[in-house]
Amino acid sequence: MTYTVNLLPWRIQRQTRCRNIWSAIFVGTLIVILLTAFACRQVLQAERQMLALIAQADAALLNAFATQKQQWQALEKQRQTNERHEKQRQATRHWQHALMHLAGQMPDRAWLTGLRYQQGKLELAGYATSFDALAKFESGLKALPGFHAGKAGSAARDAEGRWQFSHQLIKGDANEPQP
Repeated sequence: MTYTVNLLPWRIQRQTRCRNIWSAIFVGTLIVILLTAFACRQVLQAERQMLALIAQADAALLNAFATQKQQWQALEKQRQTNERHEKQRQATRHWQHALMHLAGQMPDRAWLTGLRYQQGKLELAGYATSFDALAKFESGLKALPGFHAGKAGSAARDAEGRWQFSHQLIKGDANEPQP
């Protein structure tokens, strides 16, 4: 006896199974691609945000550095100004000491009418009532600290009988502060 076998339902079932498998593979692959694209997009977005934050932090640091640099420059300028003032104070103290010494060496009967300092030379002009006072003043000039004798000064009597004198002293140390 011969039986007829109908393979059509089996083929349809096999084709359906095959189609389902390939559809599942296709959909699975599509889902994997979409998930990968989404993950890459998230990573890129996170990197952009991180780069934006880094750029913002860099800008803030540059602003802070610029502000700090201005403060440092202001402090340096203030330090230089203070240094100049201190040098000027030292020069004033030096000149105060020298002039006090000069005043201490002045005899009672001699006085100064002019005192000029220019280019390292101190020029003194004045009067003395006697030649002894003038000699005492000249010997006191030799003991003036920081100066040595310059061009010889003149001494002459005026119409009132006073000795009119002028002397020039040269600063001993050219590196000392100027008034």
